[in-house]
Amino acid sequence: MSVIREKKVVIVGDGGVGKSQFVKRLSGFDFDPIYKTTLGVEVRPIVDRDCGIKYNIWDIAGKEKFDDRRVGYYKNSDIAIIMYSLDNKWTANSVSKWKQDILKNCGNIKIYVVGNKMDCENKVEVESDFKVSCKTGFSINDFMELIRE
Repeated sequence: MSVIREKKVVIVGDGGVGKSQFVKRLSGFDFDPIYKTTLGVEVRPIVDRDCGIKYNIWDIAGKEKFDDRRVGYYKNSDIAIIMYSLDNKWTANSVSKWKQDILKNCGNIKIYVVGNKMDCENKVEVESDFKVSCKTGFSINDFMELIRE
């Protein structure tokens, strides 16, 4: 099936939670154990040929020094993913801050809260829509099924 529509997806969360690894995994790449900070934003298209949708995923830097640029990246978003680390309570506590930021700047769009690092033993619990492990690949492909709905 050819692409019949496009959707803009923004992925946000504190630095180091695995946003870039998640986007790479969704794109079919393997886990890269070397941490690289996102500077500003990286955009990666992912085509879901089963339903004819091209998702333009905007991987937005989580570091506070990029706060002033972030609002411009949110413009015209259809879907937001808020990611936190299941092994870090501080990133879990930031989920509400990110949700407020998305609602303030994007209005009423679909928001998915995703916990990463299911492979870690000591997990914190936050109400989330999905849990994955970018390291092992656990539930990565299942996430695409979720956002199709």
